[in-house]
Amino acid sequence: MRSLSGTLDIGRINLFFVALIAVSVVIGIMAGSQARFSLQIMVYAVVLLNTLMLAHLFLLKSMTYGLILYFYSLIFLNIYWRIILPGALPDFDIPRVIFIFVWVAFLLEIALGNRRLLPRTRVEAIMLFLVVVIIVSMVNYGIPRIRLLLNGYAVPFSLYMMCKNVYVRKRDVQRLVRFLAIPLSFYFPMNMLFERFGMRQFVFPRYILDPQVAGSSFFGQRPVGALLQPVATGFAMVCMFLLSMYALSKFRGFLPKLASLILCIITPAGIFVTYTRSVYLGFLLPILVLVVFGKKLRKYAIVLTVAAVLVVMGNWEAVTSEDRAAGGLATQRTAVTRLVILEASLRMFADHPFVGVGFDQYAQNRLAYVRQVRTTLLGVRSAGMGKNVKQHNQFLLVLTELGMVGFVPLCLIYYLVIRMLWKARKITCDIYDYEFVVVVWGILVSYLTNAMFVNPTFFEFVNAFPMAMAGIVAGGYQRATIGGWNNRHQGERSFTDEGTIR
Repeated sequence: MRSLSGTLDIGRINLFFVALIAVSVVIGIMAGSQARFSLQIMVYAVVLLNTLMLAHLFLLKSMTYGLILYFYSLIFLNIYWRIILPGALPDFDIPRVIFIFVWVAFLLEIALGNRRLLPRTRVEAIMLFLVVVIIVSMVNYGIPRIRLLLNGYAVPFSLYMMCKNVYVRKRDVQRLVRFLAIPLSFYFPMNMLFERFGMRQFVFPRYILDPQVAGSSFFGQRPVGALLQPVATGFAMVCMFLLSMYALSKFRGFLPKLASLILCIITPAGIFVTYTRSVYLGFLLPILVLVVFGKKLRKYAIVLTVAAVLVVMGNWEAVTSEDRAAGGLATQRTAVTRLVILEASLRMFADHPFVGVGFDQYAQNRLAYVRQVRTTLLGVRSAGMGKNVKQHNQFLLVLTELGMVGFVPLCLIYYLVIRMLWKARKITCDIYDYEFVVVVWGILVSYLTNAMFVNPTFFEFVNAFPMAMAGIVAGGYQRATIGGWNNRHQGERSFTDEGTIR
């Protein structure tokens, strides 16, 4: 490894790079300042350090393998070998260790001159600003919520920038899609069906069946899946389905077509057994995106759309009922509760319009505002409605907790990402094609749909994955539109395959 002192030129240091390191250090200090160590924690630390050694020796020969391992660990290793830190500090587990290692390797590549950052765009500056706003809010109210900051904002935004600068070859994108999406596209729906119909011997991981871990008493008859929450697992299922269908469309022959057909059967079945309206809508809207804008995938999307219409028409009485297990969508109590939360949130925002009530402080302030709500568009509110319900809308959550200083940047981030994706469809790029951009549209549409009905901040995979996909498109789009940009003349590690740091 080359010496930092012999490589860095202080006069040419990218200020945005310095800001990234500064924010990383601040988050690290806040996360570790209150840690207490025991013998068990020391043993766990040794295991996690050995995981880093394995990642360094093998998995990070290409950064893609590191990201694949990170996403798999978020799904299957999220509660194993976890070091519990005190209070609201984030648990130190295998996914967090892998992400830190990948992120540090990425920063070192930049520092050592082995990777050149693409020019900064407005969306990245706004992402950094929003993270700073959240940190300031936590410091101001004296209540650290590092886990939520990492899961909902810092890690997804970091992955956006990382993927934007890492994915410079088509085969790296193909590796990510084929090694991650295709296996998981079969796993998610089958595992949900096994869980729903009591085939316990086939459910993996086994802790999904533990009521204390999975919270089955809260979700009732709904299977929770690997992410331990129906909406989160349903969203992951949609993402893997879209990417897998895209990957399989690139192969010729009978087997890829058979695999696509099987996915078109088991995925809607897996989506159905979530018994969750936001997941249904988060699956339908991306399919409609493929119907309108897709090419090779349009025929599958049309068949799925027609099938969905026929199923709804044939079971209209069940659909308009409150029976979730029959596909009922007319659960009025839930709708009234969400309207109560909406009105209470708007009242809270009216009292704290600029800086909000503090990051993750909605629950501590909701009771007084919920009590002010007497009626909704669907009728009179019952006494208990909304009093113990958390915010179920990311935009309302940010509006009430961070005020306009957080809400405006959040909306700008989504607006700029959507605008970039819209423009990217007309760009000829070396690392992906038009259909991939449309699939990423579908992923982002599904994410925003679910964000309107749940708070995705708790689920790192839900936030990180769409931002990673958007970052891949953003990098290809920017390289294609910047004249003369070429990483090959910068000793780019991704082309040499000589490891992370040379």
